[in-house]
This record gives sequence, C-alpha cells and structure tokens, in this order.
Amino acid sequence: MLKTLEQCNRKKCAIFAMGLVLLLSLMRLGWMMYFQDADHQPQVRQGVLDLRDWDGIQEETIHLDGEWTFFPNQLITGNNQGNEADHQLMQVPSSWSNDDRSLYRYGTYQLSILVDPDANDTFRLVIPSVRNASELYVNGQLIESSGQVTKNVANFEAKNLPYTAPLMANDAGVIEIMVQAANQMNPSEGGMVRSLTFGKDSVVRGEQHLSYSFQLVLMVAFVIHALYALGLFFVSGRKWTYIYTSFLILCAITTHSLGSDEKLLASWLQLDLEWNVKLSNLASTGIIFSLWMILKDFFIKYMRIVHLFVIAMTLVSVALILFLPMQPLEQLQQIFSTFLIVALLLAIVSLFLNKPRSEKDTIWIFIALLALFHSYIWWGIWIEQGIDIMFYPFDLLITIGSFTVMWFRQYFDMYLQSKEQATRLQQVAEEKDEFLAKTSHELRNPLHSMLNLTQTTLERNQMVIDQRSMRELETVYTVGRRLSLLVDDLLDMARLKITEPTIDCRAFYFQSIITGVIDLFQFTIDQEKVQLKNEVPDDLPPIYADENRMIQILYNLIHNAVKVTEEGDIVIRATKDRDKVICTVIDPGYGMDAETIERVLKPYEQEDPSEGVGLGMSISKQLIELHGEKMNVKSKLHRGTEVSFSLSISHEAPENEEFSFTLDQRFFANDAFQIKQVHESIEKANILMIDDDVLNLQVIESVLSDEEYEITFVQRGDDFLDQVHARRWDLLILDVMMPQFSGYDLTQRVRERFDKTALPILLLTARNHPKDIATGFQVGANDYVTKPVDAKELRARVSNLINTKQLTEQQLEMETKWLQAQIQPHFIFNTLNSINALSTMDTRQMRELVETFSEFLRTKFDFHAYQQLIPIAEELAIVESFLYIENIRFGAKLNVQWSVEIDESFFIPSLTIQPIVENAVKHGVMKQSDGGTIEIKAFQKHDYLRVIIKDDGVGMDDETIQSSIKGVGFDNTHKRLVKYFGTGLQMKSRVGVGTIVAFNLYKRPEC
Repeated sequence: MLKTLEQCNRKKCAIFAMGLVLLLSLMRLGWMMYFQDADHQPQVRQGVLDLRDWDGIQEETIHLDGEWTFFPNQLITGNNQGNEADHQLMQVPSSWSNDDRSLYRYGTYQLSILVDPDANDTFRLVIPSVRNASELYVNGQLIESSGQVTKNVANFEAKNLPYTAPLMANDAGVIEIMVQAANQMNPSEGGMVRSLTFGKDSVVRGEQHLSYSFQLVLMVAFVIHALYALGLFFVSGRKWTYIYTSFLILCAITTHSLGSDEKLLASWLQLDLEWNVKLSNLASTGIIFSLWMILKDFFIKYMRIVHLFVIAMTLVSVALILFLPMQPLEQLQQIFSTFLIVALLLAIVSLFLNKPRSEKDTIWIFIALLALFHSYIWWGIWIEQGIDIMFYPFDLLITIGSFTVMWFRQYFDMYLQSKEQATRLQQVAEEKDEFLAKTSHELRNPLHSMLNLTQTTLERNQMVIDQRSMRELETVYTVGRRLSLLVDDLLDMARLKITEPTIDCRAFYFQSIITGVIDLFQFTIDQEKVQLKNEVPDDLPPIYADENRMIQILYNLIHNAVKVTEEGDIVIRATKDRDKVICTVIDPGYGMDAETIERVLKPYEQEDPSEGVGLGMSISKQLIELHGEKMNVKSKLHRGTEVSFSLSISHEAPENEEFSFTLDQRFFANDAFQIKQVHESIEKANILMIDDDVLNLQVIESVLSDEEYEITFVQRGDDFLDQVHARRWDLLILDVMMPQFSGYDLTQRVRERFDKTALPILLLTARNHPKDIATGFQVGANDYVTKPVDAKELRARVSNLINTKQLTEQQLEMETKWLQAQIQPHFIFNTLNSINALSTMDTRQMRELVETFSEFLRTKFDFHAYQQLIPIAEELAIVESFLYIENIRFGAKLNVQWSVEIDESFFIPSLTIQPIVENAVKHGVMKQSDGGTIEIKAFQKHDYLRVIIKDDGVGMDDETIQSSIKGVGFDNTHKRLVKYFGTGLQMKSRVGVGTIVAFNLYKRPEC
C-alpha cells in the first residue's frame, strides 16, 4: 500500500485525495452523530428548562440552547431584579449582532432550570465562550467569572476563557442561573456564542476528561515530533527544512490549543483576550510562513510569484498582529483565518501539480496538509453553525501520523544506505589490506638487497671513500633500516586481519637490542635539544620473547616518542619485577587525553593525521599481546607520555650472549652531523631551511651541497623566526607540515615584514592538491616543490629564486648608482655662484661652503656606498651638508628644524634621507614664493627608530602622490629599505598643507 502511494501518478493522486477527503468527512459526520444531542432532549423555552420528568439527566449532558431571558444594558444577579419591563428573549447560542433593534455593551442572561427537588444531585455547568467577559451567578451567589464585567470601558477586562462551575438546586428544585456578559471592545459581537453544557457533575467531568485527554495526547505528540524535527536539524548537516517543519508542527497545535472549546493553552497561561487573539493569529501566520519555506523548492516557474506574495503577506500580517489595537485586530481575525485556509489550499495544489525532488516524502506531506486543511475547514463550519460537541482528534492524528511515517521511511532508507555503505567500506578495507600485504612483499626483497649492498660497500670501502660519502651512505643505511621496520609493520597488520603472526620466542638479553634501536635514531633527532637515554641496567636478567618482534616494538615506541618531543630527554627504562621485566618508554612531549589514547591504539590512527601511516602503536600493542602480555599507556596533556609493557624472565641462559642487533659502530665513529653547510666562495647565497625531520634536512643538504650556498637548518618554528630577523637571507625553504607552526603559518609571519621580492620563499609539501598549492601562494610563497624531492627540480627552483632576487638587487643597485650620479647642473652652478659671491664678502663662510660642498660631492660620487649600511649619524651629516648649501642659497626662505635622538646602533642605507629632503626643498617649500619649513625628526619607539621628514610646502593631490611613488628615486629608496628592514616608505600629503614622509629602521646584528 505504501509503495503504491509513493509511486502514484497525478491521476491516481487526485483519486486518492478525493477518497481521503471523503473518508475524513464521513468519519467526522459519524463523530457528530454519535456525540450530538438527542432529539428527545428538553429545550429551553421562555427562559425556563424543565428537567423534572426527563430521566436522561442521569446519563447524558444537555446543551442549554434555546430562548433565554435577556436584560440588555443591565447587570443583575437575581437578588436585585432588573426592570421586568425591559427584557426580551435571546436565542443562545448567538451574538448580539443578530438583534438589529439596539446596540448592547453589556447585559444579563437569565435561565431557570427545574429539577427534581428530592434527588439532591450535584450538577455542573460548562461555559465555553462568552464575549468577551462574563460572571456566573447561581441562586444569587457569584460562582465563577472570566475577565471583568463593568458598565464603563475604563475598568473592563476582556478574557473570554472557558470555565466550569458546580451547581445545586434550592429546596424548590430550582437552579437560577444569571450570566452577566460585557463586550466594551466590540459591542456588536458580544453575547454567548457557544452552547453551554449542563449535566450531573460526574457525567460532565467524564466528558471533559475525555476531551482533555484527546487534546493532551495530540499536544504531546505534536511537541515530540517538533523536537524530533529540531534534532534532525542538528544531526543532518543543518538542513533548514527541519527547522521549518518543527515550527509548522508547533504552530499547528498552538492554533488548536488556543481556539478549541477548552482553550487549554490559554487557560494554562491565563492569557487575556488580546494575547489569546495575537498568539492565535501569529501561529496561523507561522504555519503559512513555515509551510511555504518547506515547499518553495517544489514550485514550477509560474508559481514563484505566489511564493513571494505569501512571504510578503506573512510579514505584513505579523506587523499588523503585533502593533494593531485589539478592536481592529479582532475584526481582521476572519481575514487571517481565510489567509491560512487559502495558503494551505495553494500548498496542496502546488504539491499536486509539481514533481518534487523526493516523491516518496511528498506524498506524506501531501496527506498531512490535506488532513490539516480538512480539520481547519470543519472547525470553521462548526463555529459558524454553533455546533458544540466532543473534540475531534482524528484529522490532527492523521497529520502527525503522516510526518511519523515519512520520518520512519527516511530512517529505514538511511539504515539500508548505511548498511550498504558499511558493506562497501568493509570490502574496500579488505582490498586495502590485500594491497598493502602484496606491496609489502614486493618491497621487502629489493629493500633488503639494497641494505645488504650498502652495508657491504661501507665495510669494503671505508678506507677509500671520503668522509662525506661515508656519512651519506650511513644515512642511506639508517633510512633503509627504518623503512624495513615500516614494511614489517604493514605485513604484520595484514596478517593480523587473517591470522596471528608467528612468534619465535627464545632467551636473549634486552640490553643486546636496545643500543642498536637507539642508533637508528642518531640521524633523526637534533641531539642538542633531544637526547635518547638508555637506562637499562647491565645486570638485567635475560627475557623470553621474540627478539625481532622486540626490535620492532621498541622502534615503534621510540619513533612515536621522537615525533612528539621538541626538547628534552626520552628515557628507555627496564626494571625487574618478580618474574617479569617491565620495559618503559617515557617522553616529555605534548601528551594525550583519554580519547586520543584510545584512538592511537587503533590501526592507521595517530595524534597528527598529517604524519606517517599510524600503525606503530597498534602493531606494538598486538605484538605484545601475542606474547601474552599487556601494554599500558599513561599520558596527560602537556605533561608527556609513558608507555610500558611486561616481558617474562627466562629461566635459561641465552645460547649466544653477544649482542645480536647493533649497527656497526664504525658507521658512527664520526662526530654528530652538523646541519650547516658552508662553501668557500666569494659570493654565497644565504639559505635558511626548516623541517622537523633531520633526515629531510640531510637530503636537502646533500642535494644542494655542490652549489655555492651557505645553508642553515633549524627544526623549530620559533628558532626559524629568530633566524629570519637575525641576518639577511636570499631564500627561505619551509616544510609545510610541521608541529607547532605549519609552513603556511611561518610564511604569513615572514610576509608581515618582507615582501616576495625582498625575501623569496620555497615551500616543500607532500600535498600536491591544487587547493593546498593555492593556499601556499595565497599566504605569500614564491614557489613550491612536492615531496619526495627530485634533486634536479629542487636545484633548478632554488637557483631560479635566488637568481631572480639577485637580479632584482642588481637592478636596485644600478638605480642607486644612477641616482647618485644625478646632480642637477643648476645646483652646481648656483653653489659655485654662491662661493664666488662670498669670496668678496665673507671668506670664512666661503671656506665653510667650499668644504661642505666638497664633502657632499665626495658622498654623491662614492659608488661603493650603495652596498653598505652606514650609521644614522653619517646619513644625517650628509643631509646637514645639503641643507647648509641650500640655506646659503635661499637664506630666510628655507627654515630647517631638527629633532633628532641619535642612536649609533641603528644603521641605514646610504643616501636614504637626503633624496627625500632634497625633494621636499625643490618640489615642496621652494614652490612657494615665501618658502617654508622642513622638519626632520628621528626618535626611538619600541625596538625601532622612527624617521620623519615633514614640510609645509605646496603638497600633492592623490594623482601626484601616485606619480611620485612610481618615480625611480622614491621607488629605489623604498625597495632598499624593504630589502634590509622589511618595511619601506610611507607618504601622506595634502594640497596647500604639505607632505610627510616616514619610515622605520630596525637594528641588524650583523651591522
């Protein structure tokens, strides 16, 4: 049946929809017939209901419908009778608007109920709705009320909540009911608009309990489904459809719980009439909004305008509901209800006409909306016709049941997909293990052949091969041995998936293997910061285990410790404990939390997913368990890790007491590898490289060893940053994947001070995905090389970057020389004229001018000065000479102010300040007829010297500033500052105000 519904075409869906509507209508009609009052029930006539001869009162309730006595614009209680002449008969249920003779704001309804005086029964009266405030008096006593009934508007309070009251007849068997009603807000709609229910207390309570139960069950079901949809939002990738569905369900049950006869939600919250109406209309509007947000993707093109219209009208409705006063809002309530019905109808039609992406889900949404639409239609019919019977729950049950079926179907579909995916993943895992096993077998034989040949070559030619070649062959052997252990891990992992690997246990000394394993890491650690400490005592008794497996286990544990240790001692310890030997590897690394410990003990898992395969810990644990022992891991974040395992003590002496696994000590007779390669050459390029793996550094050193480079290696990010700022470099080579700082992070740090031209960066990365490469360029890298490194490619890229930087510097030097040679002829001519004039006027000042001019020319023609950094005092002396000459020429028109704090530890490229000052004189203050002032400041701020040249000349607009920046002089000075200090010139100018040029000087240790 479900499959047929989910696959039905449009014609079948139409037939199904009509059948469903017919079925729902028949069910509701049957409900009405079952709970409707019987025809034989007594009727209220002329304000009296006589039940003395009606036996049905013992088992049935009766609606007090009929002709009540009504006292318009009078509030009476029974004790103070109103004007008998001024009363009329009023049909109940009905509103005052049915009486066209007058407009009432308040009045009193009177009904006398005659019962058997001898029965002594307790009765109960249910008043569902009296617009919009009421008070109930029985036999002259106030029993219950809703709101505040008054004759004036000021004290009137509208509430219109349902209430019940127990009733007792007087000695004569008469129950005198007075219901005062008032509607000061909308007089035309006042009165008792719903049927009042009367009956024996037990019978009325029974009916109320049944109605309450239906509504409570529905409310709980709707709330649970709304919460379930909200939960789906958080577990399904934040799909907003689930939020809208949850909101739709909540709004639907809110409208019913506020508008039913019992008004459960309004009664629980004790809402006044205004907020009851507002919340009810907001909930209706919420249904419209969430409904169309759910279905907006289902629309065909011509239906999109309907979607936009509904959204716009929803926003308008919310504004009207929140800000309109009660009286016009109550008059608009019918419009809001119609809007809801129309929106539901359009949604149903759109689902029927369109073919959505998921037909299986749509059929259940279609059924839910159809049932909800049917419920609202019949609800409106019952209100208009004054039908008052037991709450009907089945439309809403079908609505929420449709959502339940839809979600259960989605769950089972997801379950089947997950099951299929799990099967596929299991198959892929088996294929992966098979591939690794075959690959490991294929690698093992040639790898061991390479190791044997390397070892034989070393032993045979140790007196022939030079020390450098010996060291490189030793590195090859060590790396090959490490790779051999990794291949063994892969083979064991594959075997463990099929059967347990064999172990060959025998007696041997633990001391005999620990030294050899430690030797494997001699080239992989920075021995100045990390030390491997062997604390295995010489008197440790022999153990009974598989010697090769122990080597494999120790290598894996020490390798993991080395990876996470940046600085400190890694301790390998073994102690006797009764008939066991406890072996422990302790590192001071990052440490792990409980979750990480659990994860790293699984295959292909590790702390840092970017490094290694992640087999070591898992293989070690399983191999130890094959010996019948256990491995324990203790760790705390930032406090290091301790891995320990136990081994059985052998009761027999080893057959061969010589150490069985040690690397030939002749291989390590040389001193520790110095990770700095310096070539004797006149002009060397300075290269700084960082990699956390010493073997990678050795490989790069070997590849670039024949080039004329001075290479410095570091392994830590903070050391790298210190080195960057300590001296001038021609190239930085960075590994991307490192602990603490990644290559991307370090590149960004460098680019904060040095641009790509001043200091090129080459990234080494094992990731060749376009996204990773693009990230490298975005953070400021000049080039990249993927691992494993190809020697020719690396040499070519390093050479290209260094050559590019050197060519850029040569061009900068040529520009500097050219600028130095640029002495304007009129400057020399004017200076000589000044000297000639002073020769007849002031010979002393003439000699001072000649000496100053001579010193200035010497500086300008010193073409080696461009290669140097000179003390700031020397540069300022050049500026002072220039300004002295200009002062002689221009006199009072040129005013110079100095504010300089000279610090001899700061150096500056030659002729940096002078061209700026010359430009300020020539193009700034001297462009004005009365001249101007030039201010030169130099003061220390934090760790740098701030230099400022300021003039109050003609200034420049933005276009002129851009032209000046692109000029050779400004650009050359800017580039030279960037080259040495990573930061250049800064300029601000304003026409008619002047110009400011500033820059920073940092201390350079090599100066």
